[in-house]
Amino acid sequence: MLAQQGEAEALCAEATTGGHVDWRLPTIEELETLHRVMSRNMYKMPAEIRLTACCPWSSTQLGEKRAWNFAFRNRKRFMHHLGQGDYGSVGAVVGATYPEQLSEL
Repeated sequence: MLAQQGEAEALCAEATTGGHVDWRLPTIEELETLHRVMSRNMYKMPAEIRLTACCPWSSTQLGEKRAWNFAFRNRKRFMHHLGQGDYGSVGAVVGATYPEQLSEL
């Protein structure tokens, strides 16, 4: 599914799939940890994750007008201006953000 960044955040926040109500967009750092150099699929992701379009949105924003996407094919993050017709794919994760998970261990 493709959406603008704000729409992507809203879709995640409203999701109740799998009995969870704490879905959210991943941070840019979380997206980067999913990249697998040796993966045989074109997006270089673990087999358990299916990406149907390039470059998912992250929840990581730069001020109020820009947010990060991540291009899995070439392992690069890139920035988009919000509200200017930029669409990215939507991928949701559940629970606390990655750094918070580490601090709780």
